[in-house]
Amino acid sequence: MVRIPTGTFLMGSDFGDADEEPVHRVTVPAFEMDVTEVTVAQYTRCVDAAQCTEPDSGNFCNWASPGRDNHPINCVDWNHATTYCKWAGKRLPTEQEWEYAARGTDGRVFPWGDSDPASQLCWNRWRTKEGTCPVGSYPSGASAFGLLDMAGNVYEWTSRRYCDSYAANRNCTDSRVNRGGGWSDEKPSYVRSSFRLGGNPTLRGNNLGFRCAR
Repeated sequence: MVRIPTGTFLMGSDFGDADEEPVHRVTVPAFEMDVTEVTVAQYTRCVDAAQCTEPDSGNFCNWASPGRDNHPINCVDWNHATTYCKWAGKRLPTEQEWEYAARGTDGRVFPWGDSDPASQLCWNRWRTKEGTCPVGSYPSGASAFGLLDMAGNVYEWTSRRYCDSYAANRNCTDSRVNRGGGWSDEKPSYVRSSFRLGGNPTLRGNNLGFRCAR
C-alpha cells in the first residue's frame, strides 16, 4: 500500500459529463491505498479461507482462467469487493479518496498528467479480444502518489452511492460509484480521473474490479 498524505484538491470537471459538476474543493484526510488492483491470486486466498465467494467465470472473466493469477480480479460485484477488503483488514476507498489518489493536488486530467492516453495504460483491447493486463504493467501511467492502473485495466468499485451531480440538490440512487476506465474502453474521456459511473451493487462486469484502502 501507499500512504497518501492529507491534501486538498478540486474534485470534478467543467469539461466532462454533467455528473462531474460542479467542481468543488475537497480536503481528504491521510489514508493508504493499494498500489494495484486486487489480483486473482489475492482474491483466491480469501476464497480458500472460506471468507469470500467465487466471482463469475468465462466471457473475459479472470476467475478460473489459466495464467491470470497476476491479473485483476474482475466479474465481482460490490459485495464481493466489500467482503474481500474487510477480510484483508481494509475497506473500499471513498469516491473522494479515489479521485484524489488518481489526480493529486495539481488537477491533472489523467493519473500521469494531461496528455492523451496512449501507451500509459491497459485499454483499447476490445477489438483484439485480449481482456485485462497483469497489474502494474504500465509504470509510465503511475499517479503522482505512485499508484498504478488508476486508469484502464478494470473500473474500480468505491464505497459511495451514485448521485447524478455534486450539487446540493441532487438525485441519488442505490447504485455504487466505480472509477478508472477499463481494458475495453476506446475513448480517452472514459479513462479520465474525474469520469464516474454508477453500477447496481449486484453488477459483475468483465471490466470491473477494485482495490482497497484503509
